[in-house]
Amino acid sequence: MLTATILNLQLLLQSMIPVHQQGLSVGDKCPDLFISSIINHPSGSARLSDFKGKLVILDFWSTWCLPCVAALPKMEALQQAFGNRVLILPVTTQQKEMIAAFWKNNRYTRELSIPSVVDDTALSACFPHEGVPHEVWIDGNGIVRGITTEQYVNAANIQRLLNGETVNWPVNSTNYDFRYDAPLLMPADNGPATPGRIYYSAITEYLPSGIRPMAEFSIDSAQRYVRFYALNQPVIGLYKQALKYTDLYGHHNRFIVVTKDSSRFFYDPAKYYYEEWMSRNAYTYEARMPLSATEEVVLNAMRSDLNRYLGLRGRFERRRMHCLRLVTKKSRLLPLRRDNAPLQGKRGVLLFTHTDEMVLSLNLTEGIPPIINETGIDAPLALTLDGSLLKDLPGLRSALQGYGLDLVPAVRELKVFVLSE
Repeated sequence: MLTATILNLQLLLQSMIPVHQQGLSVGDKCPDLFISSIINHPSGSARLSDFKGKLVILDFWSTWCLPCVAALPKMEALQQAFGNRVLILPVTTQQKEMIAAFWKNNRYTRELSIPSVVDDTALSACFPHEGVPHEVWIDGNGIVRGITTEQYVNAANIQRLLNGETVNWPVNSTNYDFRYDAPLLMPADNGPATPGRIYYSAITEYLPSGIRPMAEFSIDSAQRYVRFYALNQPVIGLYKQALKYTDLYGHHNRFIVVTKDSSRFFYDPAKYYYEEWMSRNAYTYEARMPLSATEEVVLNAMRSDLNRYLGLRGRFERRRMHCLRLVTKKSRLLPLRRDNAPLQGKRGVLLFTHTDEMVLSLNLTEGIPPIINETGIDAPLALTLDGSLLKDLPGLRSALQGYGLDLVPAVRELKVFVLSE
């Protein structure tokens, strides 16, 4: 009996090899897969046919993916709300022993009872993906109805499929055939032989079909050109990358957008799914320049290209702005460094050896107003701050006061980058 079962399983797997190589698509019939290991499940295993008649949502996740883990309580709440009409099934390739221990100790999962597939190979082979969370929607007849991001898993969308509605959601896919190292624009066969050296810059609209947002500068010594590309990036992201070799790179608090229509520049989760917003508002940039061009030269040219191609005005200005001054109090308590021995840090704790270093780190943090260093301290320090304070200005100020420092509101003329239409 056992031998026959193993043989039948082998034949089933062999019959599915072509499907696994390409992955199932929306509209395909899902094979009756055997799921060998499920925690928080009465029998510990199942076949997909066991869930016939239910809407099945496969929620691919991993312990290292915080958004995945944080979404698990939502998944359980939706499961409870829809009862036997729906099965929301988290799926991970990680080992059962590790997941079981993680499940008991993690603050998001320790109170949950929702089952999860572990040690998975079969489901991941049918629905290949690179990133998680990754959601697959299978209707009661085993037909794949959607392959989406986690955002789409909500009560409204579940009810739409239960009602038998047709949905046309963007497919959360990965384009395994796309060559990130190849030029985006290839010369057409237009009579004359293709020139040996081709230099250009170009912007395209959002590239669909599972192309990851990426940016890279590369050098091709053989073909004697340098290349920079930024794939599927929001407008603000493109401009911020173009500031890399300026003194405002990463200074979110000195990047000012002046616009009548903020939806072009800022994603609003209350109005759009992220993929939908990106498809309307993201772009891809590419430049090929002579081998002598440095990355700094390319990115400086990129700012001009963005202005020209997108019809925007990105420029440096000096503006009077509300900011915070880092100053010393009368009684200094700063711990001075007595030697050059490396500081020993702990997880979540930031180490600083100079006030300039600390101010730079603060200015690179989202949500903090511009901070300027007016301490006049040049001596090396051994100053530590809890990393969570970067998003807690009152707590940050209190911690700094313990070192004899303070953050004082002020108005100063500062260099900023302004983006307007």
